[in-house]
Amino acid sequence: MRSIDCDLFIIMQNWYQEMAKLKAKFESLQRSQRHLLGEDLGPLSVKELQQLERQLESALSQARQRKAQIMLDQMEELRKKVSML
Repeated sequence: MRSIDCDLFIIMQNWYQEMAKLKAKFESLQRSQRHLLGEDLGPLSVKELQQLERQLESALSQARQRKAQIMLDQMEELRKKVSML
């Protein structure tokens, strides 16, 4: 019976450690999300702000590229429709 209790304790301890890791990761992701939204920037260093700026510039560039591609695709579709008239 003691062996089962010991095994159960070890399993519960492992689950607790895993839960603590997941909680820390979740909090880190929440902090990152707030930073990307421009919130809670006060404690960030200049280096961290520069990294955040690079991330935002990259995301903006990707969004603009996607938008341009969609607009080009729509223009091509309209050209096809016009040529069919």
